Amino acid sequence: MTEEEFKEYQAAHHRKHQVRAMEQEAHRAQAITIGKTGACSTEITLRGVDGNYLFGVYHPAEVIELINQLSANIGCHIHIKPRDDFASYREWKELGEDDLAHLNGHAPFPEMMSNYPAIGKGALSLDRPFKFQDPKLLTKVKEEIETKLKLLNEAQKSLEEKENAVATKKAVNKRSTKRSRTTTK
Repeated sequence: MTEEEFKEYQAAHHRKHQVRAMEQEAHRAQAITIGKTGACSTEITLRGVDGNYLFGVYHPAEVIELINQLSANIGCHIHIKPRDDFASYREWKELGEDDLAHLNGHAPFPEMMSNYPAIGKGALSLDRPFKFQDPKLLTKVKEEIETKLKLLNEAQKSLEEKENAVATKKAVNKRSTKRSRTTTK
């Protein structure tokens, strides 16, 4: 191969790479958007050069896996701590021995009930949030709840006793309704 043939081959090879790079540019995402699509789901959207969109809907466990993969890709290890404030749509309960036995090595999935649009509209449990999972704090909270329940039960029993009370007839300063047979003068 002469020097001139080599330069021609190199130029043709360079043109092929440029054409391939231009074709790939049409399939490259220009923007990424992350949003919520409802309870327990996250949508990740990619916008292409020509305005086309690709999207995927992910479960919370998949989002956590994606966060870990992204951090590993840049050489980081991330410690994920769930939020514990008013904006948390779900509480991340620490798993106990019973939960681990039930899950049998699988990730915990949120329960999708038929009333999931009503999440956040009911009364909060007294042991919320799950930061009270410390056994001493949890025992204290349970004792307070039991004390309040006992007081409530006692108050309810006293009300029931008052409602079930039977009135008795007792004559007080009763006068005879019979007329005397003799007339008085």
